[in-house]
Amino acid sequence: VSPCGFNRTEFRQLFPENDRNTLSGRIDHELDGGINLFAFGRWTKSQTNTQIEPFPYAGTALFGGAAPNPIVPNNGGLTTGPNGGPAVFVRRLVEFGPRTSDIETESYGATLGADGRFGSWEWEAAYTYNVQEVFSQRTGSIILSALESRIDNGLDLFQPIPQSVVNAVSFTPITDAESRNDLFDLQFNGFMPWDLPGGPIGVAGVAEFEQQEFFDRRDPITLSGDASDG
Repeated sequence: VSPCGFNRTEFRQLFPENDRNTLSGRIDHELDGGINLFAFGRWTKSQTNTQIEPFPYAGTALFGGAAPNPIVPNNGGLTTGPNGGPAVFVRRLVEFGPRTSDIETESYGATLGADGRFGSWEWEAAYTYNVQEVFSQRTGSIILSALESRIDNGLDLFQPIPQSVVNAVSFTPITDAESRNDLFDLQFNGFMPWDLPGGPIGVAGVAEFEQQEFFDRRDPITLSGDASDG
């Protein structure tokens, strides 16, 4: 038996499409006594679009247990191989179109702080707040149980899948995620009031406190494990 090939290059991108916009700025203001106040802000928004070939379909029994799908499309008449063993059935679900992903990412943050000198010592203290939001949605995904139910009830995968079935078992996976962190830090460096034979003794130190939180929300079908892309 000769396997048929599938031309992935018809659907795949060489490089993902990506748009990115960034804005940043810094303000400094020097006070009396050599103390400098500063503020730094940044914002970035990007959108990335990817595309690859449609999902494959493979029946477990036809693979002898090697593939994850438990439904055998028996209605095509292919049930045994030339040696009497299970026949291999693999099919690209081209009726569902390519798998695409649209990912939007927005991040922003700000730093407020001060720095200065105290004798031979330099110091800097700052507070930083960062947020990153990610929203993505994908196409070409399939509700596995819905497709398998139709195969089990006579959908012939050796024929084109009707558009009505494609519409009924397709869905759009969604990811909505966000992470944020607060950071306090203090830095200092300088020289001690005494020397060693090799020269003056320098000292530097950093103290930080950081708090992080995040969430990652998915659509109910993906969370139930019934999505074709896991």
